[in-house]
Amino acid sequence: MHHSDRLGDGQIRTAEVKLGVPPGAGGTQRLPRLVGKGRALQLILTGEIISAQEAWRIGLVNEVVPAANLIGRAASDF
Repeated sequence: MHHSDRLGDGQIRTAEVKLGVPPGAGGTQRLPRLVGKGRALQLILTGEIISAQEAWRIGLVNEVVPAANLIGRAASDF
């Protein structure tokens, strides 16, 4: 699963399911730790697209920032 900790108006999904391959980069191991086994299975097996707000709500991302503020917010961390 490709994700970021700051998404703005973005969306997330496990794109690999649409190709018929399992998620790479440890996604099947890390995702259940972040969002729980049931929700992880749903996301991995269906390829459901979720909003940035939903990703934040379930604990997949740490923060949601509007796209217009993204660069400034990222730069403020350094």
